[in-house]
Amino acid sequence: MILMVVDGQGGGIGATIIKRLRDAIGSELEILAFGTNSIATSRMLKAGANKGSTGENAICCTCPEVDAIIGPFAIIMANSINLA
Repeated sequence: MILMVVDGQGGGIGATIIKRLRDAIGSELEILAFGTNSIATSRMLKAGANKGSTGENAICCTCPEVDAIIGPFAIIMANSINLA
């Protein structure tokens, strides 16, 4: 099973998700870390992800290849807090 973890800003939520998955399941699961910036990606890789990539294009191109996508609620509601 291939799991995609998506996070932005500092990558704290993604890193926590990856660490807990590694503790619960171990290395049997392939975890791909995708950050909207390099800081988020780096933090998730340090938490135990197998591979990582940065940027929206990498996220969009890889989505069809994974079995599940995990991340904060904001990943499905882009720009939802920005008020004009």
